[in-house]
Amino acid sequence: MAVNGMAGRFAYGALFIVGLPTLWCLWAWRLDQLMPHLWPIPVPGRAGLVLAMAGLGLMFSSMAALWLTGKGLPMNAYPPSRFVRSGPYSIVRHPIYFSFVAVVAGIAVAANSPAGFWIITPISALSVIGLVLGYEGPGLRARFGDALGHVPLLGPPPPGRTHAPLAMRLSAAAIVFGPWAILYVVLSMVPAPIDALDLRLDWERNIALQGWAVWLYSAAYPVAIAGPLVLSTTGNLRRFVISGWFVTLLGFATMLLLPGRAELLPVRGSEIEVFLMQANRSLDADWLALPSFHIAWVVLAAYCFAAARPGLRPLAMLSVGLVGLSCVLTGSHAVVDVVAGLALGMFGWHHGQVWHALVAWSERLANSWNAVELGPVRVISHAIWSGLGVWAAEGWKNADR
Repeated sequence: MAVNGMAGRFAYGALFIVGLPTLWCLWAWRLDQLMPHLWPIPVPGRAGLVLAMAGLGLMFSSMAALWLTGKGLPMNAYPPSRFVRSGPYSIVRHPIYFSFVAVVAGIAVAANSPAGFWIITPISALSVIGLVLGYEGPGLRARFGDALGHVPLLGPPPPGRTHAPLAMRLSAAAIVFGPWAILYVVLSMVPAPIDALDLRLDWERNIALQGWAVWLYSAAYPVAIAGPLVLSTTGNLRRFVISGWFVTLLGFATMLLLPGRAELLPVRGSEIEVFLMQANRSLDADWLALPSFHIAWVVLAAYCFAAARPGLRPLAMLSVGLVGLSCVLTGSHAVVDVVAGLALGMFGWHHGQVWHALVAWSERLANSWNAVELGPVRVISHAIWSGLGVWAAEGWKNADR
């Protein structure tokens, strides 16, 4: 039994230490051959090497913490018997998975593999998220229960109405705006998609731009950052964090799947207003427009202000309107960008209700069954969805050609 147990551990470890990385590398290599026109990597190879080494260092130190403190192995099939909250686990909840994604990205950059960077790395991140939410998270709750009340430095706040200290509020702002900023800067350094649609209508190009609107446009940054800082309860702060992650994920997914361009119109105004607008656009790209993150973050901040001080609701709504107006009057966004950003921010804050509604609708649709008989032929309702799926796939394939 001991031999079989040891053999099982070695086989399980080899699968994830040798087998999976090998398959990932072969997959990236093959995709690089099949897709030679992928975006170039906007990060120097040396930075990738540093990222990979840092990720490996974090990974090994996290494994050592599980082994020495948790009295177990870093394997789902052979979990530790003690809950670990020290070392790397005092900073992030799942440092091994975090470092795994960092290593994948770093190796892709160091090897100059566009497929590894733009395809394999996002798939790795989504796989890790799915594993944590669908398997490891429920397993941890079942084994350790109340121990999960421990909140790492860079982790989402716990649910409830306990007081959220300033350090927790600052951490919430960091884990929401930090990943978004990194993704935005990276994407701003790559060329616009060749099939990006022009988002501006003809009449929008004739709008008289206003220099004073730059001040309102710039005010969006402190307003957005102040949003989580005014929240005093852990429950509201947790809602902001999850909402911010939804906004980041759905916003960038929309930009990549439905690319559009809103040409940055010439800056007008006084010398300081021109300088301020140029500073705003220093890391901007005209195709990172739909939806407007500028307005989405202000919408989330407005919800935060209203949750913390209900009397501030009218002022919060006014701030959303003024920032939305400034996006157009500074020539930074098209009207459709602002509307989409407004919808994105509202969806982000109400993600729980939207998710439950989608699940309920999907269950009703999946469990529905209707049939129409046309002579000897019977048409089942589910055939419609299959047909629509095939039609959509063929249309996408033909458009890609």
